[in-house]
Amino acid sequence: MAIRTLCFVGAIVVGDIWVRWVLVAGAFVLPYVAVVMANTEGRRQQGADLMPPGQSHKELGP
Repeated sequence: MAIRTLCFVGAIVVGDIWVRWVLVAGAFVLPYVAVVMANTEGRRQQGADLMPPGQSHKELGP
């Protein structure tokens, strides 16, 4: 969020028109990228989600 804030402040301060639009675009795109990265499924431990809920290894048998 700090980078997004800097993009907004920079867009106000900067004089060049194309740099301003790049900063504004960055301020709007950064939250989307952050949400997508946060929602991506990371690597899981092998076998972590293979057991049905409420059962232990002992109940599954030999």
